[in-house]
Amino acid sequence: MRENYRSAKSVRNSSRRPYDSESFRGWQTSRPPPAAARALSELKQIVDRYLALAGRFGPAVPLASFGLDAQETARLFSAFDEDYQISRYLRFSREGGAEFSINGFPQTHVTLDEAIRTLL
Repeated sequence: MRENYRSAKSVRNSSRRPYDSESFRGWQTSRPPPAAARALSELKQIVDRYLALAGRFGPAVPLASFGLDAQETARLFSAFDEDYQISRYLRFSREGGAEFSINGFPQTHVTLDEAIRTLL
């Protein structure tokens, strides 16, 4: 019985490793997927706009001053808030001014931490 097991060619193909790099061609690329590239581009634009409005990292800036309509502001900042790598550098607050629903919570201002530059 043991000899039959060892001689059976269909049981194990030793000529190919189970995690051969040729099997996964194209999975690991140096270019980010299109959605990730778009998000990074949007983040860079938001950071640049924030610095233009605030002058430096730290001050709270009204969400309305980014020049986006209400739906786009809610969509964009909600997406950033859901992304752990980005959300660690964002702080939302509710002060006076126009309110936007960021992940279901009313917010009026955002503060960016200077360390967000590590993502750009």
